Amino acid sequence: MQRPEPAHLNAIICRLCHARAQRKFALKDLTPEHFQRLISKEIAIDATYQNLIVEAVDLLKSPSPRGRPFSLTLRAPGKTGSQGIARLVHPELGSLRLFLVPLESKNGSVRFEAVFNWSSPFRAHGLAGHGLAGHG
Repeated sequence: MQRPEPAHLNAIICRLCHARAQRKFALKDLTPEHFQRLISKEIAIDATYQNLIVEAVDLLKSPSPRGRPFSLTLRAPGKTGSQGIARLVHPELGSLRLFLVPLESKNGSVRFEAVFNWSSPFRAHGLAGHGLAGHG
């Protein structure tokens, strides 16, 4: 049996605590502060041996009075990445289903973005909390 790389140990630990992680926060309740303390730290992608590294949290301008939209930039090893919903698992945040969009592939890694925009039509139709409202 091959010994896991150190980068994979966080993913394994996160998967072990997945049963306890459950959803600790509804997507609509997440704020930039939840992710700012995770900059340069890893978040596991459920059902894989891959981790994403939190690179940046940026506040977005919006005329909506219904919240503070923000974006989360994440980085993963690889040459390509696909757009779609990924279930991320973190001991503090629990299990989060986020819509990730690849931004660029550079130097052997792919940067992804998730946008949190609570003035989206998904919230108006009651789909917040189903992993769809995370992308605006």
